[in-house]
Amino acid sequence: MKAMFVILLTVLYLLLGGVAQAQWNLRTIPELPTTNQPTSFFATFSGCPAQPVDNIDGLPYELRVNDFDIDFFYSVSFGDVCPLPPEGPSLTFSMGILPEGEYTLRAAGISEQESFPADMTGLDPVVFEFTVGEPIPQPVPALNMPAALIMVLIMISGMLLLPAHLRRRGPKKSQH
Repeated sequence: MKAMFVILLTVLYLLLGGVAQAQWNLRTIPELPTTNQPTSFFATFSGCPAQPVDNIDGLPYELRVNDFDIDFFYSVSFGDVCPLPPEGPSLTFSMGILPEGEYTLRAAGISEQESFPADMTGLDPVVFEFTVGEPIPQPVPALNMPAALIMVLIMISGMLLLPAHLRRRGPKKSQH
């Protein structure tokens, strides 16, 4: 019974270590991007060791944009097993201002012993879909209290000065 428990713990340890090896979290900044604001992708990695690591070409990741399809390759180190993976680095990728539309980001990890592939063929990517919406109308700043007070004072002074100006000119004489 004790041996079975040890074997079960060992299997769970290996399974959890393997699952935890190449996990990551991805989101867009802002969460709901629009066409009048820059969009970034924010990725947080974890694993044993913390991912991504440099591949044989010395690159930890590669991002390729083709219209509305984005491929994100990152290099992972396989073989290390740990029960709880440490949180790895967080990376931000600025995409600038994107056109309105439906986007698909595919992310796949490859071994650190390989160069990044030409495409996703043969890989099992994680798919992240997001939409870039119509531009949000920019609010027109409202008058604040000091500006409103100054505007009222100018209007009152104008109303007070206008009758004085008209009195100085006098009534118009007709030329008959």
